[in-house]
Amino acid sequence: MSPLRNAGRSTSACRFTGISTTSSGRRLQRVDYFWRDPLANARFQRLTDFEGTEHSATISRDGKLAAFESSRDGQVDVWITQIGTGQFRNLTNGRMPDLVNRSVRALGFSPDAAAVSF
Repeated sequence: MSPLRNAGRSTSACRFTGISTTSSGRRLQRVDYFWRDPLANARFQRLTDFEGTEHSATISRDGKLAAFESSRDGQVDVWITQIGTGQFRNLTNGRMPDLVNRSVRALGFSPDAAAVSF
């Protein structure tokens, strides 16, 4: 094949790639999937009004439960709540005096939210 024929094929391939890329870009702009802010319509509200401090909070995957550490009763304990109910349950009840390490996030939910790890 002559170099002139190969040049024509390369130009056609470049044009096709350019057209394909342009149409993909326009489609993504219409869908707007990659550019949405996941917190754009979020509603923030205070979860507790405890005395003391709360920290190391985590939310279950389904968004229904929250776990956090709090010094509400003096010693830092792990607490859990169903969001929006205003009811809290102390999971550790002072049995874990070495619980706090604020530099490491220590709380988490299992994928089905059946267990809290700390």
